[in-house]
Amino acid sequence: MADSLATSFTDLSNPNYNYQYVVPNTTLTDTYVLSMTYRPGHSEHLGNGGFGIATKDDNGNWINAVDNNDGGTKKFVKGPWKASYGLGTYGVDVSTKTAWAVINFDGSFAVANDIEPVPGHN
Repeated sequence: MADSLATSFTDLSNPNYNYQYVVPNTTLTDTYVLSMTYRPGHSEHLGNGGFGIATKDDNGNWINAVDNNDGGTKKFVKGPWKASYGLGTYGVDVSTKTAWAVINFDGSFAVANDIEPVPGHN
């Protein structure tokens, strides 16, 4: 998913110099939707944003996956993913037991509780 071939096209009329290598960013990707199924039994946090796809931060803590995006706006949706949702949107579809997130980076992911503070829970 990460960029592995990075070139910068310049003067295409010059046959001796029509591209140059640039250092690829191997963490950012195109924007995509990651969807993961989960086992029932996590319903205590479904529907309020506290349950969903997580990734590890620089300290090894599990955090909301959309927090690692480059850009976008964080927004929780209860229900299925729709093509109109932008970068940073995440949600849970209880009918298909699926968590999903619109992200733009490569990493390790899991479906987890407590990815966001939940009102009334410590």
